[in-house]
Amino acid sequence: VLDGDDMLERLDSTDTITGLPEGAAERTVITVVKYDSAAAFAGVAYGDAVANSAFGTVVSGSGGDLALQGYVTDLVSTVAASGEGWLIQAGTYDGTDWALYSGDVERVSGPFAATTAAERIVIGREIGDAGYATMEVAAVLIYDEALSTTELTTVYDYLNTKYIGAVTN
Repeated sequence: VLDGDDMLERLDSTDTITGLPEGAAERTVITVVKYDSAAAFAGVAYGDAVANSAFGTVVSGSGGDLALQGYVTDLVSTVAASGEGWLIQAGTYDGTDWALYSGDVERVSGPFAATTAAERIVIGREIGDAGYATMEVAAVLIYDEALSTTELTTVYDYLNTKYIGAVTN
């Protein structure tokens, strides 16, 4: 349990981060999470605290809704996350547009000009260290392509069977 005093972080300056999609490259991030509360746009993200240089599945600090973090530019849904129990959240970026999914259902999408740099990976905090989320994490998957709807459904079905069906709240 990450309760605000805790976070997981890997910094490129101390341990080179390789293999993550950078710049405007395609990507998908999928997380199995349980958000209890949030004091910032926090969750699972990688990149840098520079405009449009981050990417990750987070919860909005103000409303507790599912969101994608780009840093400065964020994509926020109207789907409640804080206090809602275990869920599967996904974000895709195809080089032009990004989309946020709850389970395998697209909730919100739009244009995004990503300039993501693999400077750090953070779980439980906001990418610029401006706050935290109280949360639990069962799985984090990062793909170097924007998964199709069919592929997302396949991954969702697997994760739902493996984690959500097995978890009791």
